[in-house]
Amino acid sequence: KEEQSIEFQNSLTEGDTLEVLRQGNKFMDLLKAKETNDALSMLYEYDKSKDEMKPIGEGTREQFTARFRMFPVDMYLLQSYSFILPTQNQLKYNMQFTMKTINGDDKCVTAIMFNPVKFDGKWYLTIPLHNDIKQDSIQ
Repeated sequence: KEEQSIEFQNSLTEGDTLEVLRQGNKFMDLLKAKETNDALSMLYEYDKSKDEMKPIGEGTREQFTARFRMFPVDMYLLQSYSFILPTQNQLKYNMQFTMKTINGDDKCVTAIMFNPVKFDGKWYLTIPLHNDIKQDSIQ
């Protein structure tokens, strides 16, 4: 697996990095602009057992929609990214949102992690393929 990782990493170009960051930043910009549907249209699920890429399912879309309505993004900051294998990569952002409390507004910070996947020569922002969102997708 280490050889595969080295081979994959050596095959990457600056364009790969820029494309992954462009997609992640666009997703976060859309969330910040309260364009949640457009942002969620950028998310995909990779099914390793079928070697298939598809848009997120309706259940996952509804869960993310509810979560971003409850915790709308005020600001975000790229925290980290790494490339390991075509289907094992990480892109992590910190995001700030405002929570209404009885004492006023509180600023809160959380993180969102994507798994960018290079599939058939194209990059996709993915999340785990489940009926519910894994805890590590949005922390």
